[in-house]
Amino acid sequence: MAKGKDFSDIARRKSIRLWAARKGGELGFGTKSTFGILGEKFFAAPVGSIVGPEKVDPYVGVFKILAEREGHAKSFAEARDDVTRDVLFLKKQEVFKTSVGALRASSSAQMFEDRLGAVVID
Repeated sequence: MAKGKDFSDIARRKSIRLWAARKGGELGFGTKSTFGILGEKFFAAPVGSIVGPEKVDPYVGVFKILAEREGHAKSFAEARDDVTRDVLFLKKQEVFKTSVGALRASSSAQMFEDRLGAVVID
């Protein structure tokens, strides 16, 4: 890294993603879609290169490509825990939305948006 700075030390101090900061900025392996708008750039960059600075609204990120590995399609046995977690998350969201909808339907609360600007929080 330029000027002798340690990338992982900088990532631990500056990263906005606490889980990545704890791991020295390590984002891990993923698919292009895992990394969103930066996926194409990450996959096109050679190992050891720096990607960035890149705008990641509303922040700016700098990324170092540490390694690459060949991907493979997971078998159902390999994917079972991921599928279970994802379906459970979706079901929890569904129950939450249904419950909030029921509360809203049975509530007589009103929101006065024109008055929200006058609210002061100490």
